[in-house]
Amino acid sequence: MKRVLIATPCLDQKVDAYFVNSLCESIKLGLKHNLDIRCVFLANESILPMARNELLNLAYQEKYDSMVFIDDDEEWDPNILLEIIQSAKDVIAVPVVNKGDKKIEYNVFEVDKTPDPNDGYLKINRCGTGFLKLSKKVVRDLWESNPQCFFRQRMLKYICEYTVSNESFHGEDIILCEKIKELGYQIWLNPKHTVTHIGLKKFKGDFTRSYNL
Repeated sequence: MKRVLIATPCLDQKVDAYFVNSLCESIKLGLKHNLDIRCVFLANESILPMARNELLNLAYQEKYDSMVFIDDDEEWDPNILLEIIQSAKDVIAVPVVNKGDKKIEYNVFEVDKTPDPNDGYLKINRCGTGFLKLSKKVVRDLWESNPQCFFRQRMLKYICEYTVSNESFHGEDIILCEKIKELGYQIWLNPKHTVTHIGLKKFKGDFTRSYNL
């Protein structure tokens, strides 16, 4: 049985009810397909890059077959999660709609609209980490290619980080994408489903319609 880590930073110790429902349905669906899906909620870590580094450390040390970053304020279709887990592609994002009423935008950038003929996935240059699968191989390569960092009485690898380049701020998600590409991996997007983002209400989108796919 393949082991899958759902890696979820949750600063204030809380997750949304719709997230929990999606997770429970995903676990049940995974069991039907010989997948052991486990979720780790990393609470009370105020430095988001280091929260993600702790989760990457866990995935590496516990030798999970793959991990999926999913944020605590999202709702998704369990079938899409199952699809990206079962895919042989090493790095796959699912688009997450940004919170906002005036303009519908997504956490993916520089999309190549030419689909892979085998599965319809699209190549992208960068994406957020709201819903992102990394294979065991990618986790290992990230671990082995980044420096050690002693943080809160434990040794981690400094993979996710904030930085400034050409006077522009870059978040941990963009830096992670750059490191993944430097290792020779392609970042793929599954455009078939748009993850709902939850705030004071549900923010919904349709990625395929927005991008005229």
